[in-house]
Amino acid sequence: MARCTRSFISIVAIPGALAALAPAAAADLTPVASCQALDSPGDYTLTADLTAVDATCIEITASDVTLDLAGHTIPARDRASPAAAR
Repeated sequence: MARCTRSFISIVAIPGALAALAPAAAADLTPVASCQALDSPGDYTLTADLTAVDATCIEITASDVTLDLAGHTIPARDRASPAAAR
């Protein structure tokens, strides 16, 4: 005699838990169009190529910061200068 077994899988979603796994939507990104300090946690996107005038163009001083260069560059004006982003 054959036996039929059924299995059920329960999925419990914790609000916001799945959002942390998904990449940030474009609307959730804070645009960066100039050299500046990023001093608040969040997701940022570069909206144009930037040029470092002095040693630092983008300085990240907060935790939990993501900067998407979106295909843009941040070269130093003088090749002898240190890195333009730190």
